[in-house]
Amino acid sequence: MQLSTDIHMASQSPAPQQTVHLVESDLASRAAVARLLRDNGYDVAEYDDSEEFASASDGPRAGCVVISADQGSMDRGMIRDQPGATLPVIYVSQVDDVRASVEAMKSGAVDFLLKPIDKHALLRAVAAAFELDHRERSAFIARQSIRSCAVSLTPRERQVFEAVTSGLMNKVIAYDLGISEIMVKVHRGRVMRKMNSRTLPDLVRKYDVLQQTLAESTELRKITALN
Repeated sequence: MQLSTDIHMASQSPAPQQTVHLVESDLASRAAVARLLRDNGYDVAEYDDSEEFASASDGPRAGCVVISADQGSMDRGMIRDQPGATLPVIYVSQVDDVRASVEAMKSGAVDFLLKPIDKHALLRAVAAAFELDHRERSAFIARQSIRSCAVSLTPRERQVFEAVTSGLMNKVIAYDLGISEIMVKVHRGRVMRKMNSRTLPDLVRKYDVLQQTLAESTELRKITALN
């Protein structure tokens, strides 16, 4: 179980301010939407196109993306800022294109709105996107807490952690690791304490979360390499 390197890569950072990231090449349209959002209390960051949006980040971002469908499809994987954390997307379009709408929703979009944009529909969509972003980031923080606990495990404790959560008996673990069954119990107790788990099912759940997190880290590196 490769924990230390990948866990440190996903170390906890201060929560960024929720912002509407507005991606629109039409200056007049962008100005009107930005003004509406700011008048309703939202922080807005403006970009000419998806390339500018992608290159503008110097750290984690929160909130949502409002992007013109004319910019082309924006895969949610392109806007991951940390493993497991994505920005919800709202598409807007000049044309009532059913196919484009379906593709947008399949890609994970929160909504697909037509121009001229109905202000009430936009504000509802942004509110829903912010709520989704908040829920996803809360879950992400919970996963970070589990990762922080796992970092404190010694190499031997990690071996016992993996073996115990795989369902192996103490005597089998002792044989596999070449240690006494008493030492397995000692390491097991330390793992339970460091992982803040009082029951085996909870420990198994946290191990599964770690495995998912490591898989997300690997996928994120693949996406970054492709870009």
